[in-house]
Amino acid sequence: MAAAMTGQDAWLLVTAHPDDESMFFLPTLRHLKNRNNAHILCLSTGDFGSSDGKIRTKELQIACELIGWGCTVIDDDRLKDGPNEVWNRDAIADQILDCIKLSVVRKATDIDKVVNDNAKLNLNILTFDNKGVSSHPNHIDTFKGVRYLLEEKARHTGNDNSINSQLVITVDNKNICVNTHVWTLQSISNPLHKYFFWTVWELLPQLIILLFQLFWQLALFLLGSSLWSKTKVTFESPLTGSKQTSATSRQFRIMEPILAWNAMAAHHSQFVWYRRLSIMFSRYTFINNLIKLQPDESYLVHEGESVLPPISIIKEKESNFLIDTTQMNIIREKILPPSMQLRPWKRIYSLARDGDSFISFQRMVGEWNSKNNSQHSTLLVIKTTHGKVFGGYADVPFVQTVKHPSGSAAGTCLFKVLESDVAVYGKNNGGNKRVVLDPTRRMIAFGGGACSAGDEDDGFGLCLSDGFVRGTIARCEAFGNEPLVDDGEVFEVTDVEVWGFVFGQL
Repeated sequence: MAAAMTGQDAWLLVTAHPDDESMFFLPTLRHLKNRNNAHILCLSTGDFGSSDGKIRTKELQIACELIGWGCTVIDDDRLKDGPNEVWNRDAIADQILDCIKLSVVRKATDIDKVVNDNAKLNLNILTFDNKGVSSHPNHIDTFKGVRYLLEEKARHTGNDNSINSQLVITVDNKNICVNTHVWTLQSISNPLHKYFFWTVWELLPQLIILLFQLFWQLALFLLGSSLWSKTKVTFESPLTGSKQTSATSRQFRIMEPILAWNAMAAHHSQFVWYRRLSIMFSRYTFINNLIKLQPDESYLVHEGESVLPPISIIKEKESNFLIDTTQMNIIREKILPPSMQLRPWKRIYSLARDGDSFISFQRMVGEWNSKNNSQHSTLLVIKTTHGKVFGGYADVPFVQTVKHPSGSAAGTCLFKVLESDVAVYGKNNGGNKRVVLDPTRRMIAFGGGACSAGDEDDGFGLCLSDGFVRGTIARCEAFGNEPLVDDGEVFEVTDVEVWGFVFGQL
């Protein structure tokens, strides 16, 4: 059974095409085949030209059965096989994160036994280096996507000599801390060395050592069986094994030419003459050198800086958001409660994307509420025709309210985006803060307590009305806010977004 606590090791090989695992990574895969959690993520079906993606997927599954690893094959329009295709690094990172969640974390961790988000997993990601081993553009893009995941999606602590990179994966409302290490397969630029000279410089010396050891055993046997039996000479074949040459480099060696042939032959549609020759003579069939990829020191989190990982945003086709990731990070640290700071963000509604129908807005927010049970916190972001950005955080759901609602939205607050900061109003204030949604007037409002004007409609710190056409702002005692804009109490709206924070899987 999978463990619930710390110390679990997992291995994930990220490749570009079916057959990459057999062509290039076999020595590494064979040495790690007995690990409980070893998986291959192939980012395309290999359907370039006349190749059939379904056939190649099946061939990969057969090869993985021979090698002893599980596999997942991705069919994503953003990651199509072909030397002229440019792969989207966000798409690569998204697919890797999904695979880590579904095929790695769930297999390594008993989610039901995780308490207080204390589960930890050690993940080793294997992939190509920046030259792509064979210089294929898809291989190089795979490396770039993995590097992007490591540098931009993980949190990095430590110092220049020892950097710890950690991803936070949310599964069933529980956070799994994944200590992430990336190992890249070292490319060999010289084709003569890749296919021929390595046998002279690396294989032949090992064969000589092996023959000498065998000759020594034979000599002892011929000198006398008693002497031979008393002399305990043990040795490991120099042709197979693994060694860690430094803290950032490892080598794996095998001598299984029949397995290599059969694994590549499983990719029958690709097993043409030059690949047969490659399997017989290529250094990658017998030896892998892995180099650990370290993030640049500029990504290190130093003492006193935020230790939260980068914001994770649920992917969508358009990503022109009203607030950027820097502003999201400030909002997260200043506004969101600790229990929500590691949650991915999802844009529930966008005026520019979804239109100005208040009914559609209610439907989208209602669907969000139904999917998230009791977790209804949302962030309303508004942009005015003068380019000002501000909004409100609500820790209660956007649902139709009575004229004089009772109760309090204790964590609710207002905010406005400044040049390099975000001003927050009312987060820690007492008072009767409330959030109002009135479909008859197509209005959303944040208010409560004594405000700067006596009329009910003016008694809100922020009021968005007329179906997102315009709104009003005022000083409100419940929030203790200054006016959110300097252009008067009435503002015209350019765009509106509502953000939610993902609890578990949607």
